[in-house]
Amino acid sequence: MEAAVHACRIYLENLPPDHSIVKLDFKNAFNSVRRDVVLESVFTTMPTIYPFVFSAYAEPTALLFGSTVLKSDEGVQQGDPMGPLLFSLALQPLISTCNSELKIAYLDDVTLGGPAAIVAKDVAQIRKDGLKVGMVLNEAKCELIGQPACTVPYPEMISFKHVEASHATLLGAPLSRSESQNECLQAKVASLQLVKSKLPLLRTHDALVILRNSLCLPVLQHILRASACAGHQALSAFDDILRQCLSQVLNVHMDDRAWLQASLPIKAGGIGIRRTVQVAPSAFLASRSSTKTLVESILPQRLHTVLDQGLDFSLISWKNMGGFTAPVGEDSRQQSKWDMPLVEYDKDFLINSAADSRNKARLLAVMSTHSGDWLHAAPLTAAGLRMDDAVVRVAASLRLGTSICAAHICQCGSSVDTSGTHGLSCSASAGRISRHSALNDIIHRALIRAQVNATKEPLGLVPGSGLRPDGVTLIPWSTGKCLAWDVTVPDTLASSHLPTTSTLVGAAASNAARLKRQKYAMLESSHIIMPVAVETLGTWDADSLRFIRDLGRRLTLVTGDRHETSFLLQRLSVAIQRGNVAACLGSLPSYVVDYINDAHDCPL
Repeated sequence: MEAAVHACRIYLENLPPDHSIVKLDFKNAFNSVRRDVVLESVFTTMPTIYPFVFSAYAEPTALLFGSTVLKSDEGVQQGDPMGPLLFSLALQPLISTCNSELKIAYLDDVTLGGPAAIVAKDVAQIRKDGLKVGMVLNEAKCELIGQPACTVPYPEMISFKHVEASHATLLGAPLSRSESQNECLQAKVASLQLVKSKLPLLRTHDALVILRNSLCLPVLQHILRASACAGHQALSAFDDILRQCLSQVLNVHMDDRAWLQASLPIKAGGIGIRRTVQVAPSAFLASRSSTKTLVESILPQRLHTVLDQGLDFSLISWKNMGGFTAPVGEDSRQQSKWDMPLVEYDKDFLINSAADSRNKARLLAVMSTHSGDWLHAAPLTAAGLRMDDAVVRVAASLRLGTSICAAHICQCGSSVDTSGTHGLSCSASAGRISRHSALNDIIHRALIRAQVNATKEPLGLVPGSGLRPDGVTLIPWSTGKCLAWDVTVPDTLASSHLPTTSTLVGAAASNAARLKRQKYAMLESSHIIMPVAVETLGTWDADSLRFIRDLGRRLTLVTGDRHETSFLLQRLSVAIQRGNVAACLGSLPSYVVDYINDAHDCPL
């Protein structure tokens, strides 16, 4: 599809005065194509699948309308996965006979370009031969691009709708960087503005998932890849509305730095609401590179060496945003390879300009592997992954460094600033015990599901000592030894950890894991000591993460679901965020805490 748009755009940009482009539309094409023509096309071009297609289309299809049975003997069946292929096979001979130098057909959307006289003859031939395969031109929807309709001397195209080159589109993408591009982008801006008022009606978790996966970059991806949109003012307007939507959904005030971070990919420490301004040049450059060969095969020979104006413009924009050396070879075909340098540029800017060690530690932590797994969790109540509004708000605020609450005095007597992070390490924190218990339960249940018998908090494991890990397996885990695990969640932002967490990712988790191993060193002869150490902002100790992945792999062997590791990490990440919420809000006056606890106890 993108190759078709690129080829047509280049052809239109270099259209001689006596040339024209037509877009043809057929009436009810999929339901009108003759089945005998379909069967003949399959027999000729793909005989190996002919018996299967014959069994499906040789006889009229019975359609049920209540108790009435209707016989359908035309068109490919709706819902048939092979329908587009069968339709294209029937249409291909019709297009192949055309003499126009530009011939593009994407299912029932046919585009022809060339000298007006030749295009007119092809249109007349398609109008005539189309009847033989059951397809009729929809004259009212056919378009003529390239010259005013009143001067067209060819009656074959006189009834077509005339479209100026500056307003032309193909397959939903603009063919020029003027009016058509502006119209397409403004339509997306207006659509997002309309949705903006509807998002607050949804629960926060649901709204965030919809905003990230359906309403931001996905709605513009095709246009950004097919048209050189870099620098267009409509993209800035679109991003401004996105920022307002995200702030509204999360109930979080975002300054420019917070919005810059939020617009990064989740794996880069953001929320995943990508700025279209940043993605636009990468999308176009990747698309043009990946379709270069196909575009050349569509265009006539005379246009193979023509400069694509959008390429140079997009490349300059890409470099201005932080790109240095352009990807080459296979890498140039991947949008992620173009996007990565721009993301890294923004990451470096955020870290290098961090106001203090606390913010630097926060940024390093949230940019670590799996720290944002809670953002990938689907809002599924039955799976325990649905987060209530308070959890999503506080989790996002901790990630972005925005305000969680008003400044107040904690119940322990300490002053709490608007970041609210004091509760994460407060000795009187209300969430530390519940968080620890939730993580331990998830690991225990995962072991049982993996068919590894285990028990929690065993007594007498260490003779003469009251020490007991959070749990042990009752059958060997590896090398003939049982596993003894113990959960620990150190606070990334605790004052005692900042000297190391602000310079080394996961320093608090690694240190906590080391202390756990020392604590249970007397069990090493009989058990594998496995600390499960993960920081409050989601950074994992390396050995702990390997254990979780190993556990996920064993779950996959039992259930057959290859996503078990991802789901396990998401459940653990969500549990950490819930504990963080209880800890942060636990520093508020007791009556507020009671209110929040009551809300958490309500059924979803």
